[in-house]
Amino acid sequence: MKRTLHGADNAAMIGCQGYYEYQAGHTAGLDLNAYTTRDISPG
Repeated sequence: MKRTLHGADNAAMIGCQGYYEYQAGHTAGLDLNAYTTRDISPG
């Protein structure tokens, strides 16, 4: 049960930040894509 609570907390924080970014006019173009398996290592 703990994992669900932490997951919901993270989702709430991301949603809150997204709301403030949107209110400030910070939006991405339609070409933005999400990669769930993208390598994020430097170099």
